[in-house]
Amino acid sequence: MACNVPLIRVQDEWLPLPYENELFILSRKGVVCEIKNERCNSTRSDGVLVLTTQRLVFIDKRIDQHAAMQSFEAPLYGIWNEKFHQVVLSSSFRCYYDSVVVSADTICQ
Repeated sequence: MACNVPLIRVQDEWLPLPYENELFILSRKGVVCEIKNERCNSTRSDGVLVLTTQRLVFIDKRIDQHAAMQSFEAPLYGIWNEKFHQVVLSSSFRCYYDSVVVSADTICQ
């Protein structure tokens, strides 16, 4: 994992500087990234998530405002026990979990 990875600007969008033989698969805007640290307060920001053949990269949308964390990278080889959850009937799914309303991007069990 790395914080503030090198970025390049391509057609008014920020993208991670590609590694050798790395291909970009997709990117999604409107992603919220929250990083919790035992020693510090948690950091939460909105931005773009980029999936490549080698890593996941989060790019903060406030990059032009010199945010403290402009980007964050997680190599795919370090990810295990992954689960994919998708709403089947509705994208505006809401439920209650411990008396808190949560949206479709949160898993309710």
